[in-house]
Amino acid sequence: MTQFINNANVTTENILGVTEKEFMDQMGVFFVNFVSQYGYDRVLSVLGRHMRDFLNGLDNLHEYLKFSYPRMRAPSFICENETRQGLTLHYRSKRRGFVYYTMGLIREVARHFYHKEMHIELVREEILFDTVHVTFQLTFDNRAFTLASLAMTREEKHLPISASVLFEIFPFCIVFGSDMVVRSIGNSLMVILPDIILNRTNNIFELVTVESLMDRPALMDQKDSSNTDEELENEKNLRLKGQMIYMENWRMIMFLGTPVMPDLTSLINTGLYINDLSMHDFSR
Repeated sequence: MTQFINNANVTTENILGVTEKEFMDQMGVFFVNFVSQYGYDRVLSVLGRHMRDFLNGLDNLHEYLKFSYPRMRAPSFICENETRQGLTLHYRSKRRGFVYYTMGLIREVARHFYHKEMHIELVREEILFDTVHVTFQLTFDNRAFTLASLAMTREEKHLPISASVLFEIFPFCIVFGSDMVVRSIGNSLMVILPDIILNRTNNIFELVTVESLMDRPALMDQKDSSNTDEELENEKNLRLKGQMIYMENWRMIMFLGTPVMPDLTSLINTGLYINDLSMHDFSR
């Protein structure tokens, strides 16, 4: 089959009068539009909030596709040397002949989904054992990297320790005190609902389950119970399911929430992306 495809490619290139590089590059561009006919454009569109997130999530995408195509020999993508002007992308694959195809595909994703013009330079191509290792230099508007590098402004002076790592591990967590005022939230909530900080929880959430929440002994006894909060703003409900924990050192309650997403449409409607979900959560 591989030899047949190669022969078909050579014949097509001769008929069209184009080089192998030009033909494979445009095949990658066409593939983005082709998969859109089968609904995969929705998966691609929610893979990351920014182009950098999409590139960092490509391996997760291929893991997802393996459920539908178990015999797929998925490539691997690793990003490094990231700056505001772009990044270095390492592409590894056991399949040969797809270097320019990959370049066209990534460039078209940047244009189609993220409205960015991208220049891709092939820096190095080598074969290590049975694997092709290619290094690309991607140049594009990567201002999202600058935003991600800046420390988020938080009201943490009431906390005895820095919570930045905790908020990254639990991106949908909510920390509030006995006055019911939200003091800090996880990284993903900070992106989609930054205004809930310093607001009272009863003004922005509706408690769906668990009675006697403010009874501290009762809460301590129900550590392993499952609680659900529901965001009521703009008629687009974000359902969060998780565990309430009383943090003795902070003298605050932390809700370790996880978004309840029954399908891809729910994810899109709430303005979330796959990379917003916790790395250790089955919801991802």
